Amino acid sequence: MARGFGACLASSTTDPLLVRLLEQADKLSEPDERSRSGASSTANALRRLRRKKWSSQFTSLTDVAGWMAASPWYKWKQKGRIPVKLFLHLSIAILSLFQVVFLSTNMGRVIRNTRSFVDDILVPTSSPVYNLTGLVGALNTTMCDICAYERDSLLVFELTHPFQLTVERLMDGGQIFNTSRPSFSMDTTSETIPVYCSDCPNSLAHTDLDLREKTKEEKQELRHSLSGVGIQFNIQQLTYMEGGRYCLNWDISLYYAISMRLGTLSMPKIETDAHGCGHWPTDPINIPLVWVNVWLLIFSCFSFVLVLRQFGRHYQLYSALTKEVKLMEMGAAYQDIGIDHEKQSFLETWSKLKSFRKTKFFSLWNLFTIATNIMQVIGSLILLLNHGRYGNVLINTMIGLAASGALLNMVRYFRFFPKSYLLILTLRYALPKSLRFIFCATVIYLAYAVLGMTLFGERSPAFSNLGQSVQTLFSIVNGDHITEYFEAMRKASNSFVSRVYVFSFIFLCMWVALNILLGVVIEGYNQAVERVQAITESKKDSENHEERESSIFNAV
Repeated sequence: MARGFGACLASSTTDPLLVRLLEQADKLSEPDERSRSGASSTANALRRLRRKKWSSQFTSLTDVAGWMAASPWYKWKQKGRIPVKLFLHLSIAILSLFQVVFLSTNMGRVIRNTRSFVDDILVPTSSPVYNLTGLVGALNTTMCDICAYERDSLLVFELTHPFQLTVERLMDGGQIFNTSRPSFSMDTTSETIPVYCSDCPNSLAHTDLDLREKTKEEKQELRHSLSGVGIQFNIQQLTYMEGGRYCLNWDISLYYAISMRLGTLSMPKIETDAHGCGHWPTDPINIPLVWVNVWLLIFSCFSFVLVLRQFGRHYQLYSALTKEVKLMEMGAAYQDIGIDHEKQSFLETWSKLKSFRKTKFFSLWNLFTIATNIMQVIGSLILLLNHGRYGNVLINTMIGLAASGALLNMVRYFRFFPKSYLLILTLRYALPKSLRFIFCATVIYLAYAVLGMTLFGERSPAFSNLGQSVQTLFSIVNGDHITEYFEAMRKASNSFVSRVYVFSFIFLCMWVALNILLGVVIEGYNQAVERVQAITESKKDSENHEERESSIFNAV
């Protein structure tokens, strides 16, 4: 069985250089005839690891690493260990998908309808206002036409201060309709752009107006001072409820402009005859979504602990090797190593591991999973505390990234099926070379973008600024609207210059650059195929060896 775990490392997608390093370390840890202790200093690394409960069963560093790299099914077969982490990550992916789909299809529709309602209906316009009578009349018109409230509810404006009007309406399926039955609300704020009246006399120097403290004559003077009056609607709350109904609470503020300055006009509060949302539940909870968030929170915390523990085991293995390498390099542990060429070979292999390749001791998938779990925990907590309501853009983005990460995290288990993992292996081999090539090609691309903006920007909208120029060239690279862009450049500049510009760009970026990049990717694909073939052959050799050992044991 021990050999089986070591074979798991050789037949996995682990970097071959790491496999060779661990095998050399195991050779150094074998007893040496010239040493009194009978074991090399590299064996100390294994002894330190074996003090840990999880690694006490192994007899070599290769077996330790092989156990880490073994597939969940192999561990289940060899040790009867149920692949908890696999089922856990699969459950998280399904729950995250359900969470995002529910929020997008149900709550997202509310937000889209609300924004459309604000943009299309609640941006008020009116004629210039010159006096208080006209002001009250404008408010009456706005409220009656847009919100369908009685005129009498606006004529009590001298009761209290300041001017804050809350209008409650019922939305069903995104449509606003008149009803005396209220609904309830959600934590999202959207507001219209204040629309100001204009062409009024301008003589008042104050910026704070309190109509309660002014006499009738002073109020009449306001008709000579207001240069602009506008109304702004704020969606204070909008909350989903069963049956597809929503309660909208509108905060409507009155603004004024004096001497080109803006301020808030302090008006008495306007009372309306609208009923509150208390007739319906004030704290709506969608039970299925709550349970999804609860289980997702629990599973994400559990996954975080398991992955963090696995990351710690990888660090223990890396730390054990690092300490022994440092001792060798300082000459403090050479007394019990009698095979110089093996020691030298081990140190040379270690030196070939650059910083980036040493990070392969730690599975980058674990770091990705940890980041995803953190976002899932935060997003689920916010949704639970917010009663499943649709959050702001930042929270929604984080929930979406967490769901995408949960689905992508399932790709890590494809590495146990090398032929299915071919795409990731191709990216692993091709990406470093591709990035170096893309960096150089980007400089040429930006040079063409700047040149196009200079030559054609004054007369062609396609090159009006750097961003538009980059977008236009990207469309040309993909073969979109080449004829239209070429005609626009010909009209904006000399036809010869435009032809040279387009032909040279197409030659360099479409024919040369893309084909070179394709060649780099093909080379990476060939390397990935060779690696998959080597892994497959190693698995077959391991299976054949186990069959021979089993037949010998049965014969005995």
